[in-house]
Amino acid sequence: MTSTSNLCRRVVRRINPTPYLFLAILFVTRATWAVPPDECKPVPFDEVREELGPRNGVGVARIVLRADDVTFNSLLCLRQSLKSAHRDWVSVTVLAFFSRQAALNFDADKMATARDVGTFDRDLMGVYWIGAAPDGDSLTLTPLGWELLQQDDYNTVVVFPTPQTPRCRIELNRRCVLALRRVQYPLEALRHTSAGTVTLTGMISKQGNPIDVKVSAVDLAGEQRNLLIESALNNVRTWRLEPASKQEIFRLKVVFSVDPSLRNAYTTAIPALRDRFRDEGITRVEFEAEQVTIRGALPE
Repeated sequence: MTSTSNLCRRVVRRINPTPYLFLAILFVTRATWAVPPDECKPVPFDEVREELGPRNGVGVARIVLRADDVTFNSLLCLRQSLKSAHRDWVSVTVLAFFSRQAALNFDADKMATARDVGTFDRDLMGVYWIGAAPDGDSLTLTPLGWELLQQDDYNTVVVFPTPQTPRCRIELNRRCVLALRRVQYPLEALRHTSAGTVTLTGMISKQGNPIDVKVSAVDLAGEQRNLLIESALNNVRTWRLEPASKQEIFRLKVVFSVDPSLRNAYTTAIPALRDRFRDEGITRVEFEAEQVTIRGALPE
């Protein structure tokens, strides 16, 4: 069994600013609070497991939030609730999950390894570092769950305290995307240099699920245009957004662009990422308002 101190070191090591992972910290978009910090209400959470040293207040805790309570603002406010409930914490990494089963079964021993992401890993919604850094507490929102590779395209990083906080990195209709599957440029489409734009429309349910997703416009070139359409549809259907008081219509443009300059990323990538590039091609994703741009290239 991994000791609490070793487990904590592995979690903290996971975000150390290595040349690749440091990119995650660079993509912090700032905006004003939707809820001012002094107006935060207590956020209910279920504490599943706490692995702290017996007297030093250092270690790891796992918590679960109810789906109806999980909004970007509630995640920002949750830090205050955690600190109020645990004034004895000195340096604690808090893993926040969508489900109790995931919190209990998440394999923390493999956090620092490059591996396929399993079901329980995907239910990790975010990680709080409370007292773990001299410059303040922080929250990393992880819509891919715990995936070691390519998080820089997806994660939202919030550093506390700050008069202003980041907007959620991935939004649709100004609603935060809390979870999704990794966006990928289909390998066969890359081989045939198929590219262009797929426009999707549909509804976002009150619970945050895209429903009735349809293709409203297509402007694609290449033999594998149907593969690009299928890829866009399948990915958007995996998105989980924060809940809202009503259903909303959405429109999303998905742009596929072959970009040979990405081959440079292959030569500088860590070994595990090179393996993925060889198997799946190189993909970079940019999320904007009502648009996802997916750039891809073959490694050779």
